[in-house]
Amino acid sequence: MVIKGSAIVGLAQPDGRILIHYEGNQLGVPELRLFRQQAERAAMRLLFNYPLGYPTRARDVVEPRDIELVGTLDVASGKLHFSRPASELTWWIHERDLMDLGLIAPATG
Repeated sequence: MVIKGSAIVGLAQPDGRILIHYEGNQLGVPELRLFRQQAERAAMRLLFNYPLGYPTRARDVVEPRDIELVGTLDVASGKLHFSRPASELTWWIHERDLMDLGLIAPATG
């Protein structure tokens, strides 16, 4: 089950569905504290031994209507690029992660 705030990465499959891998750091692993770290881990699992992938329960094949593209991950640099403004991501991505990603400024005062 995908928990709220999980980083989800995916690739289109020949049948039109999307293979997704996700990471929500449900176990509280320190090196997966940030959303960007979770996205990198999910991408590593997706790309490991592709197309078989990494053996994990944190994957699924879904219909395109079940997910919404909000950005891309440059695998070579590890840089996340969002196609949506931060205001449309706050329902899923925690404020500290939006700050870490440079999508919002830290609160002052």
